[in-house]
Amino acid sequence: MNTFSSHILVIVVSMLACSCVGPHQATDAEKSKTLKILQSNHVQGVPYADYLSLRSADVFTNFPTEIAGIDWDDIRHIHLKRDQDAPKKFKFGFGSAAVVSKDGLFLTAQHVIDHAQNIWLVSRSKDNPFYGRAMVIWESKIDDIAILKADVVSHYHFELVTEPPPLNTIVIATGNNGSIAAGRITSVSTLDNRMHEIEHTAPTNQGDSGGALIDDRGNLVGIHRQVEVNWLNSKQTASWAIGFEKGRLKELTKSHHHP
Repeated sequence: MNTFSSHILVIVVSMLACSCVGPHQATDAEKSKTLKILQSNHVQGVPYADYLSLRSADVFTNFPTEIAGIDWDDIRHIHLKRDQDAPKKFKFGFGSAAVVSKDGLFLTAQHVIDHAQNIWLVSRSKDNPFYGRAMVIWESKIDDIAILKADVVSHYHFELVTEPPPLNTIVIATGNNGSIAAGRITSVSTLDNRMHEIEHTAPTNQGDSGGALIDDRGNLVGIHRQVEVNWLNSKQTASWAIGFEKGRLKELTKSHHHP
């Protein structure tokens, strides 16, 4: 393990607890039960959990100083630069993001980065290590979606769907703790030019916002947005994602001078 004795040390566990706990949080065991609908636990020859982890990042906002380095263990140690003016205790936000290009484009939920003073992206997998500061190149508060750009290189990324997925499509969801769940699409509504609101049955928690929703071929179907809860029994009744087609991503990044 590397040592950074001259830096403030922040330990961030890969299985982060949700900072916005709702009435019911789906457990890993509950999520695992949903995987029975999958004909295989692999996509493109890779286990779903690994496939998603290699193409996902954790989003951190409002760090008091810059990241100096990371120890890529099962429990990641994020080292922040020492700053005499930085508070010893501070609050920061977190969520998830999906890698959509090898040169540092990411999709996340807009509310994850809303009003953030700074945004950092940290790979979820030590087999695809990267971290970097990100900037918002496009966002929609109404649709709760944002495109981030960071000066990082990712060896893996998701391919976006080219059309809205049909009803009853099997989908696999991941969130901030790396666990996965499966379900089916129950409704698709068009929001804008090649963007869709997707309702599905794969259980997701509020802290999973910005995480990837893929089909059983590994294509990125959508980004986690919110969950619906029955307030009488505190049980989750539906999950919602924003679908983002490949052509729409190209249009928006081109208009913002992405090379």
